Amino acid sequence: MFCSYLATKTRIALDATTSLINMGFQLLSFGRSWIMGYNTKQIKESVVQLHPETAYIEKQKSRLMATFLGEDTGSVYNASIDPRFYSIEMYDSVVQDANNELEASWKRRILIESTPRGSVMMYYDAFKQGFAYYSDQYIPYAVVNAVAMKYVVVYRCRDFFLDETILFDEKRSPFLDLQKEQERAEKDKKMVANKEKGLASIDVQKGPFAKLKHYSTNPVDGIKGDIVKVDTDTKEYAKNRVIHLGKWTNMKILATSSFKKSAPLKKLSEIPLNFKDYMAMKMQLKS
Repeated sequence: MFCSYLATKTRIALDATTSLINMGFQLLSFGRSWIMGYNTKQIKESVVQLHPETAYIEKQKSRLMATFLGEDTGSVYNASIDPRFYSIEMYDSVVQDANNELEASWKRRILIESTPRGSVMMYYDAFKQGFAYYSDQYIPYAVVNAVAMKYVVVYRCRDFFLDETILFDEKRSPFLDLQKEQERAEKDKKMVANKEKGLASIDVQKGPFAKLKHYSTNPVDGIKGDIVKVDTDTKEYAKNRVIHLGKWTNMKILATSSFKKSAPLKKLSEIPLNFKDYMAMKMQLKS
């Protein structure tokens, strides 16, 4: 009877031990799956964050924003910009000459950059006031804009960067105000010219045109068919002008010279000689 009692106790202890072991394996399996799931989620998030184009754009943006730290950064990071750029009259008088040094100097400031979309060769076009570049592949504006960020930092011309989605408020480029001033001046000139010609100018904002509101028929609060007024007027942000000049094979490596060709050398038979010079040349040949 004692043996039977001992066997029963032993069986109960073994069953309890087996249950504990099984519970331990279940907890271990649950913990492993939870950890693996968390790691998988973390890896997916890191892959999204480290997308090559996004990483490249954010890197150049951070580099550009760092130029605003500290005092008097404008004079440092705009040191290469000629003061004539900030005067409409002086700038216009310079660029009227097709071979002016202002444009030529910026065409010599070249940046060759490797991007996730391919290699880019960029310079600043002082006449078109934009970033000209060569590339063999199509490159979206966001990536070209990131190359422009690096360009203005490397060549100390930060004010050339006009994109208001990147630099806004107190970081806006002063050239945006100069462009608006130039547009107003051109508009005033056209109005004066039209008045002199006897033509009446029509202002679209004030003229006989109705400004219509936009409506949306999307359901609101679960009620289908309600008409809701939607204000579609959004602010327009200035962007950088980017000019694609074609593939790398279109690039001119050697700059053309502005020097005039010298007159061709005359042949010996075309040089007039007197008798004295002729005899001296003959004696020299004999010796």
